[in-house]
Amino acid sequence: MKLIILIPIIFLIACNSSPPDKKDFDIDACYQFARCMYDNQKNEDKSICVPLSSECRAFQRFEYCKNPDNLPERMDFDKCWLLLNQK
Repeated sequence: MKLIILIPIIFLIACNSSPPDKKDFDIDACYQFARCMYDNQKNEDKSICVPLSSECRAFQRFEYCKNPDNLPERMDFDKCWLLLNQK
């Protein structure tokens, strides 16, 4: 699931030759991650952006679990949050 979230972000960043626009991101951490990837596009080692990626994913999972339309029957926010954050 984590890979599914990152693939479109990385694809959009790789295909984009202009810096990301903050208004295109609901979550600031995701904008910061996109900006980091853009700023380091010529750097082979993108590990400097990993913490921002993790923070972005955490916010996305939080937003997903916060929306009752995303939750199956008999699942509340806490159960969803635990399920998505288990390792």
